[in-house]
Amino acid sequence: MAAAPRLGVLLNRFGGRDRRALRRLRAALAQAGERVVVRESESARRCGDALESLLAQDVVAVAVAGGDGTVHHAITWLLNRAPGATLPPLAILPTGTTNVTAHDIRADMSPAGELRGLLDRISCGGIASGLVARRTMAVQVGDDTAPRYSLMGGAAGVYQGTVLIRRHLRRLGARGALGPIAGMARMIGPLLIGHSPIAPVAASIAADAIPLPNARYVSILVSTLHSLSPGVSPFWGSGPGAVRLTLVREAPRHFARAVWPALRGRASPLTTPENGYISLNVGSLELCMSGGFVLDGEILELREDQPMRVTAGPELLFLRS
Repeated sequence: MAAAPRLGVLLNRFGGRDRRALRRLRAALAQAGERVVVRESESARRCGDALESLLAQDVVAVAVAGGDGTVHHAITWLLNRAPGATLPPLAILPTGTTNVTAHDIRADMSPAGELRGLLDRISCGGIASGLVARRTMAVQVGDDTAPRYSLMGGAAGVYQGTVLIRRHLRRLGARGALGPIAGMARMIGPLLIGHSPIAPVAASIAADAIPLPNARYVSILVSTLHSLSPGVSPFWGSGPGAVRLTLVREAPRHFARAVWPALRGRASPLTTPENGYISLNVGSLELCMSGGFVLDGEILELREDQPMRVTAGPELLFLRS
């Protein structure tokens, strides 16, 4: 008799701040019994051994229990482990401080509820109907020999907003999409009345090997996700490229009227390069700048002499409940 299909679960034991949600997830995992195989890692960065063990168990999918940072390190390890190899579908049990990727694939129930939904789908043989595809970005900085794989990143206001978000999360306990919305509101609000809280960043950017004019930016955003939080998808560019790039230059014109359609991914007569707004779909880009860059919630410090190169990476399949 064939063994029942099992779900592998990578649990970042120190991920996120909602200890109650983590306790409920642990209780749901214990209740699931032999339908799950659980491996724990002591941090997001040290998830390789746990993932190797899960892959050896011939699980039908691997669920990452963590936030955006844990997902980032998990997909980087998996895609670098054996480039070109077929991977089992991934799932997300959103226990992280921020869970933008989980929201995008609609895996934004409670972690325990998401687990139960995944197990129900697996037990009834409905895996194929629960799959959604997302393209990754392959990111290399300076002399990196192996790429990092990412789904979202940014600098200037994106980086500064992330720092602000984390302060909100520590103070208010906001999680998931609530923290990013709070941080975004704090950054956008003053811009509406002509006062920018963002320190502009000077950057040299080439999109598909075509240099853009050097400029100072208040927002640099790059992603392959469909949306970043409920109703927010600030990409309106066209073209076949899988990497979506949106730039806002220093002192953009007509910001109060341009921002709302831009956040919803709608081109308007105001969101033009002449007014300081650029949105492109590209296959590759190169970024030279100094300062902080956030990659799926992980902070990088870039130097101008170490350019960041971003190309469209492999496609991953995500399983949702």
